[in-house]
Amino acid sequence: MDDRLLRGTYEKLKALVRKAEYEGPQARQLAAELRRALPKELRLVNPNSEQQIKALVLLAEVWDYYGMFDAAKQASAPATWILSLNTPPPKQSPKDELTQSKVRLMVAYARSLYRAPVQTPVIDVLLACREYVGKHLANDYFPCYGTLGEISYTLGRAYRQRQRFTEALGEFTEAIRLYEERAVRKEKADPKGADEAIAFSAHKVAVILALGISWCNYTQGALSTAIYANLIPASAILRRSKDILNRAYADVLRASIVRALTGKDTAKLGVARKRVEAAREIFRDYGHTHYAAGAALELALLALAERKHVEARQHLGDLRMWAENGDFRWSRSSLILESRILRHEGNKEESRSVATRAYDLAKDQQELLGQIDALVARSESCDPRAQRDAIEDLLAAQIGRASCRERV
Repeated sequence: MDDRLLRGTYEKLKALVRKAEYEGPQARQLAAELRRALPKELRLVNPNSEQQIKALVLLAEVWDYYGMFDAAKQASAPATWILSLNTPPPKQSPKDELTQSKVRLMVAYARSLYRAPVQTPVIDVLLACREYVGKHLANDYFPCYGTLGEISYTLGRAYRQRQRFTEALGEFTEAIRLYEERAVRKEKADPKGADEAIAFSAHKVAVILALGISWCNYTQGALSTAIYANLIPASAILRRSKDILNRAYADVLRASIVRALTGKDTAKLGVARKRVEAAREIFRDYGHTHYAAGAALELALLALAERKHVEARQHLGDLRMWAENGDFRWSRSSLILESRILRHEGNKEESRSVATRAYDLAKDQQELLGQIDALVARSESCDPRAQRDAIEDLLAAQIGRASCRERV
């Protein structure tokens, strides 16, 4: 195939991604066009074509953004046979962009492992990518700040998913440093044309703050830090972009924090609910089912906080629909949510039974926070006469939280 024909579509799509212009159909249309320009069978991609590999990297990024995780995985899968992280590049050069592109495709593949509904070796793959870049690619002339920044950000997400918050926060912080270094270097190299590079790095930092660092702080109970030091400043940057999906999911996270801070203030809960309802419509319009599940969960929890049990059950139905793809995290969340709804409806025995199922599922999947949430839900459903059982569950949850803090 003629890589010159591929390059035109690639450059158009790359320009949109660099500016985070995801709103509307154009990026998805260009992605479809770019895919058609590649070999029909991706196993036929030329491992020595930098342009073809860059196209796959870009496709994986765009499809992951829109929640098309299976397509993103397919686009990044060639990394597993075009690059061996145990073998040095065939040629050592000061600026090996072909090998850099292969590493970036491997990082995209690792991101698809992070997205998988079961636990994967994502962390090992990313650490190997970092080591490879350090040994064979990065130097003073070619520091690979963007590649290393993406590795750090993806590692942070993987660590956060495993509740390894110290490591997650460390990686998110390192990613921010690397993107800042990238912007500084670009500005020194081309002061007049550096605006795009600076805006690109600023946007990356905003996403890391909003969906990385703030999430860790929220999960650990640092609610004011999460919303005022992380989420609100980051959202101010995201609102000025066309990054419609990350901006909307930041609103869902903000609603979760507001719910935790607000208690029973119906006015503030109502404002939070409207934010999530607007985000849910965006996720539905763009077909992002994973984010739609997160919005359904938050809407259900807001409904419970407002004592709207029927509405909470409706949102539970939406969450179950998204959980049907086999993702144990949504399955566990739907069980804990159902337990709490049953308790609010007065069915404490069934509530306790469902919470136990959630606990067993979280334990099987080695999800510590899931176990804690399930134990708390189960303790809440105990009959007053069964105080001993409630105390035992709360003590077990406290031990679990202490274990989480030890990781921090």
